[in-house]
Formats: sequence, structure tokens, C-alpha cells
Amino acid sequence: MTKRIVVKIVWSCIILVGLFMLMSNASFFPALLTAFGLTIFSFLLVDLFVLPRSSNALATMIDAVLAYLFIWALAANNGWSMTLMEVLTATIAVTVFEYVYHDWLIRNGIQQDKQMKVE
Repeated sequence: MTKRIVVKIVWSCIILVGLFMLMSNASFFPALLTAFGLTIFSFLLVDLFVLPRSSNALATMIDAVLAYLFIWALAANNGWSMTLMEVLTATIAVTVFEYVYHDWLIRNGIQQDKQMKVE
């Protein structure tokens, strides 16, 4: 379990902090907190609850919506100068990572719970 969350935190934060600082006026620490918060929330909701009970495609779609709403809301709240296209770019980057990460989780130990399937 620990290895899974560490991998997600490290890669998500690298991707998101880099994009936030490149595409907006975000400074390092608020960008890191935003990336960390999104990563933890996504792990708890999607990776531990939705993914074991559904497919990678559904879990990735939920992650995409969650990432878009989270990034958009926090960028607006923090006064970051992110346009809609920049928010979508960050969302797409997170979504691609999440799809690969979910595939890795499925191959390496996430228990599929077919009794509580979400469709």
C-alpha cells in the first residue's frame, strides 16, 4: 500500500507542480499543496473505492472530472492566471498518468471486488 501511494504522490506532484508553475503565476509551495491535495483525494476516492469495483476506463473518467474541478477551483481561488485551455491541459496530463497508474495497480495488487461492482 505504501509503495502505491508514494508512486502516485511523486509522479502526480512532478507533473502538476511543473505544469502549474509553467502555465500560471503559481509559486512552488501552493502548487505543491494543490497537487498533493488532489493526489490524496483521488487516491482515497478513486483508487481505493472506485477502481476495485469497476473498470480502469470508469475510474479514469472519474479522475478526469475530479482533476478538472479541483484544478479549476483552486486555480481560481489562488488567483492563478490559468486559462480554460491550461486547466484542460493539466487535466489531460493527469488523466493520462492516471490511466497508466490504474493499469499498474490492476497488474500489481489491487484486489478487484466483483461483489460490489459499480457500472
